[in-house]
Amino acid sequence: MNLDQQRAAIETRFMDQWMVGSPLALRTPVGMPGFTFTPPTDEPSVRMSILNGASMNKSMGSPGSNLVRSAGVLMFQIFTPGGSGTKTANDLADLIQPIFTNWRSGTLLFRTMNTGPADGTPPFYMLPVSFAFERSEFHG
Repeated sequence: MNLDQQRAAIETRFMDQWMVGSPLALRTPVGMPGFTFTPPTDEPSVRMSILNGASMNKSMGSPGSNLVRSAGVLMFQIFTPGGSGTKTANDLADLIQPIFTNWRSGTLLFRTMNTGPADGTPPFYMLPVSFAFERSEFHG
């Protein structure tokens, strides 16, 4: 799985699961990687970032069968209007948790969710949540 396939799998998974109602609508405004996003100050919103990390060879040998494993972190920033407490942000984190906890797509494997530390700097309360993941691919 290459980087663009990784991005597409993650974005599709989140957008499919972040829908509610009939007709379907997003639970909150969503900022996606690579696009400008300004969180609204009067309603909750979520910004997603894919942070790719180090890679290492897990095997070496004949061409095409060299396994490379890459680490990464999927980060969400949950924004809620400042001064309204922590409940809404925590509720949204609870909705994100099952979307990616232990989720696997091909050679992409996610771990459990981590939270915090929160930032209450006006005009927002921002709760970060993240999931460590690994992606494997074969190189020549």
